[in-house]
Amino acid sequence: MCFEHHVCVMGCMLFPEDDPLLIACTFCNSPRYKNHSQVDAFVKNGGVLNATSASFFVPRQVIQIGSVASCLGELLVDEQKLQDLTYKHKFHDDPAYYRSDYYEDIFSGEVYQEFREKGVIQRNDICLMLTVDGFCNKNSPKNSSVLIHCTVLNFSPDKRYQKQSMISLAIVGGKPKDLMSFLKPILQEIHQLSNEGLQVRKNDKIVYSGFVHLLGCTGDVPALAELMGHDGHMSKYGCKTCLVKGRRCSGTGTGMYFCYKGADRTIEDLKLGDSTTNLKEMDICFNDWHYYLRECILSNKLSERVFTVNMHALCHLKHLVLRLGPMRAYSCRSMELTIKFFSTLITGTTNVAANASNVMLHDLHYRCFAVIKLQIKHFPPKQFDPKTYKVYPHATEVDMGELWRPFQMQNIKYVAKTSSSVVCFGIPQYKVVKALVNYYSRTEGEKLPVDWINWGTVELASALEKDGIVYGSVMHRRRRHLKTRANNVVLFKAIRKIGERRVNVWLVATIQCFFIHKQDGVTRFLVLGKVMKKNAMDDHHVITVTEFASTDQDINLILKAAGS
Repeated sequence: MCFEHHVCVMGCMLFPEDDPLLIACTFCNSPRYKNHSQVDAFVKNGGVLNATSASFFVPRQVIQIGSVASCLGELLVDEQKLQDLTYKHKFHDDPAYYRSDYYEDIFSGEVYQEFREKGVIQRNDICLMLTVDGFCNKNSPKNSSVLIHCTVLNFSPDKRYQKQSMISLAIVGGKPKDLMSFLKPILQEIHQLSNEGLQVRKNDKIVYSGFVHLLGCTGDVPALAELMGHDGHMSKYGCKTCLVKGRRCSGTGTGMYFCYKGADRTIEDLKLGDSTTNLKEMDICFNDWHYYLRECILSNKLSERVFTVNMHALCHLKHLVLRLGPMRAYSCRSMELTIKFFSTLITGTTNVAANASNVMLHDLHYRCFAVIKLQIKHFPPKQFDPKTYKVYPHATEVDMGELWRPFQMQNIKYVAKTSSSVVCFGIPQYKVVKALVNYYSRTEGEKLPVDWINWGTVELASALEKDGIVYGSVMHRRRRHLKTRANNVVLFKAIRKIGERRVNVWLVATIQCFFIHKQDGVTRFLVLGKVMKKNAMDDHHVITVTEFASTDQDINLILKAAGS
């Protein structure tokens, strides 16, 4: 489930639902609605633009934002996912985990433990981490997007970052100028869940009841700066944690570098907690490293350009681990796989924002349908046109297979080897004749003359369904104008004569087409194949084949496709 919100057509901001009077973007002044002149006239004529009246006007651009409650509900109807939530319990119940200086997970950090001691977070509550990161459209690198991603921290680290355990809430097309406006509806919903709680029902039975809390919101350096209202790492005071003053180095353009550690920023949420031995050692190591770099700079071995904001951020690792536990829990790495997934699907080059929003909507719908168990008995069986398939006429209780359309009538008769006629989608007719004679000779156990075969018109079929598997063919690809070659290769066992011996060999052939042939009053479903030019088996008993080889002669054969 997701909610639709109005956004600026340039991607600057999300229009708040509680302010319908805001009919233009505050950054670029782009109209909110397509019929902007009518909206403007409506307001000037004394009309009251509220939630009801605004619904009659069409927005220029919308975005789909997933519901946190709905996404969590879809996860928790899975019994295994519900069981996996209990990983957090040990950090709530066992003193060995919440009174130790050993930082195992984010629940070992002071932020969670303070909430636990105050009774804000209970044993069964769900903890979330929001992550924001930008990425470029694969097909249009100039068009960037921002992914708003959610990680359920209750899962153990080995399951927490699997795609099916994470939640992607929104994709913002373009580079927003007010990112917080896009986060506001998500934060409001989480705030509501933390106050009112979440209840998940399955088959009229409550499977989960608890509260949902947000432990943090993280992202890469530019995203964090935007979330905090900070000028960014290229500003004079570019560190988000301390008040160190940056320096510009000669010959580096506008780059800003941070050689020292400044005083901590005086925001209550950024206060430094009690240090432990391990954290002190880590802090000493990074201080020594920075001292070494400064010595190299003084001796002209290095430039001040080594002190980028990332290098400077090492000063604050102790602070982060102390407050939030190991960095793995709030790392942005969990987003990289998701970004790759969405960047491949977002193929638009014109209206990237709409394309990104639709991709997000489809992914949320897929997750929803993946957990719904349809009761097939409520739906009548689908009726198929009998002209679209052929059932084996001598079928018993055993599945003998079906031939599927498109069908095509083909006249096959004996021709000389010098004939140039081609049948069955590219096979010389004399080779088809030879293959059919060889097939019946094998089944009858003796070499048969050509005139023994019932020549004439046969019906070609493009696909075969047997035992729930659909086998394609060259005919199927050409008639359907397909590019894929899947399911048109068969593995079969044949007898090869080597000197005076006859040995069984495994060969591979591509399926040219299927056809129906009647001989002596018996109808047979047969398949015409083209044997791969080279068939071999390696030391691990894996068959390797070569389809195209100019030096070898083409070999065609006919096998039984279905029936007894």
